[in-house]
Amino acid sequence: MSDMADNVEQASRRRRRGRGTILLSVGLTASMFVAACGSSSKSSTTTAPPTSTGPAVSGTPIKIGQIAAGDVTYQPKSSTAKDVLDMWVKWTNNHGGVAGHPVEVVSRDEKGDPAVGLSAAKELLQQEKVVALVGNNATSAEQAIQPVIEAAKVPVVGGVAYGAAYLTSKAFYPVGPQITTQIFGALYAVKNKVNVSAAAVLICNESAICDGAIPLYQKFAPTLGMTIGPIVKAAVTQPNYTAECLSIKDKGVKAIIVAGPPLEKVASDCKRQGFEPRILTNDLFGVTPAVAKNVNLVSIISGFPVFQQFPETKAFFDALKQYHPEYLEGGDKYDSFVSGGTGGSIGSLTWAAAEAFKKAVENSGAAPTATVTSADVIKGLSMFKGETLGGIAQPLTYGDGTTPQPQQKCFFLASTETGKITAPDGLKPSCMP
Repeated sequence: MSDMADNVEQASRRRRRGRGTILLSVGLTASMFVAACGSSSKSSTTTAPPTSTGPAVSGTPIKIGQIAAGDVTYQPKSSTAKDVLDMWVKWTNNHGGVAGHPVEVVSRDEKGDPAVGLSAAKELLQQEKVVALVGNNATSAEQAIQPVIEAAKVPVVGGVAYGAAYLTSKAFYPVGPQITTQIFGALYAVKNKVNVSAAAVLICNESAICDGAIPLYQKFAPTLGMTIGPIVKAAVTQPNYTAECLSIKDKGVKAIIVAGPPLEKVASDCKRQGFEPRILTNDLFGVTPAVAKNVNLVSIISGFPVFQQFPETKAFFDALKQYHPEYLEGGDKYDSFVSGGTGGSIGSLTWAAAEAFKKAVENSGAAPTATVTSADVIKGLSMFKGETLGGIAQPLTYGDGTTPQPQQKCFFLASTETGKITAPDGLKPSCMP
């Protein structure tokens, strides 16, 4: 695993981009490469509204923090992480709190700037005295904040686990698959669900992590009996992909894994050249319900599906209905919720991260009258051994906080083969060997 993390880390050092970048690469989820831009860095603190549907929460308050990206270039209004954590706090406090403790959250916007993210982390740790960072979506700031997080011994619970910190840090606890599992999972989906064993890759050229991805999926492809190539780089925003289509057509490849550029545009541009390959992708980024009718794909998703409800996700959807109905089907943010970063998984990963935090506090045995500490949270997380959080997460196993967290080897799948976005296996995960 260390060589894979090194590939990502070295690529990032060679070509670090601080803002406006996103990759939809085999196994690299879309929001891995989102860098925030614009938007206010003003913090907000959320507690429960005055009404309650559960037992009164009278224990000692717990304060958690969140560093999230604001508006980003390719993902419409990335307020999802903040909105969902805000929603979870209200819902949880109105349903008994966390082991009898009410929860407060202070959210910060890192604005696509590592320096802003670092400043936010220091303030959350030193002034706000948060016991954990939960549901981060701080793509630009992750590397910058890692040293101060580790020094403070404060856990980072959840977030989109694309970066090297989720493979190398003892303080970062992923609630979904890390980058290596995402890469394997995407290739697994292509081979086992679509039965494609030879494919070209049309990959973005905006991000250093694109370079880090290439050797990883080249390494995994042979283990699945796949052939990858040629690998063609292109800009996500270029006007057409005619040259790229012709280049791939000349190699005789019948399938393209589109890793960044718009799926429908690539398919259309290739078709005009008399080339109609099977278009594949690893992610639902940009795949709205309307697009799903025209693009037949299968992909990995990092969190539970937000486009399909299951009994295990009922609380999540009930909370959306109460606090953010605009994200539900028919709401004005539904399409962006489903298609924005990680196939909608920013929302589900944030909720799962908060539930993991809740489970950790419960595991720790902290009494309602006690002051919950970061050490309590870490103790509770160390007790995760195949924990699924009631079925909303792939099996999660963590260490004791003294060594890097184990690789999370399982993932969920999504498909548009019926003309709708569905989870063909439901909440049954597939896993690496």
